[in-house]
Amino acid sequence: MSDTYVDVLQIRDTAFNIGIKTGIEIKNQPIINTLEAITKPEIDYDNMKSIYSSFAPHLLDELDGLAYSLNLSPYKAAALFSGYEVPRTEAMGCSALLTEDFYIRNYDFSPTLYDGIFSLVQPENSLASAGYNLQILGRHDGVNEHGLVMGLHFVSNDGYTKGISPWTAK
Repeated sequence: MSDTYVDVLQIRDTAFNIGIKTGIEIKNQPIINTLEAITKPEIDYDNMKSIYSSFAPHLLDELDGLAYSLNLSPYKAAALFSGYEVPRTEAMGCSALLTEDFYIRNYDFSPTLYDGIFSLVQPENSLASAGYNLQILGRHDGVNEHGLVMGLHFVSNDGYTKGISPWTAK
């Protein structure tokens, strides 16, 4: 088994600058090639933008910061990082344990599919959160500044539809 490393990012700034700083951290990292291989080259950008504008406009700013720092078009950054229209994966059974004090889980995917980033972010106009990144912008698991803990587990493809992935919608 190979070694697995995790980078910890702690960023308090505008959402756009969080995107820039995150992009600087992932520039030239293998995760970009992995996401390039598993995501669609183009998505319905206008629909994705409409959803984010309604529910999480700060994430559009973060995507723009990622695009800027990685020298990508907003359309390419959205295809890679937005979590919109992600190809369906096989159902899996990640396990978790939640107590009053802990949230613990295992991951069933290959380490090559993980971003290797744990982010503690506090955008100026949104709740602070801490969590393990998935597709850079999203979180597999996390907690917000009010103590709400959420975890995503791939256990079924029932009801799979086009739209925003659960890890980005959190």
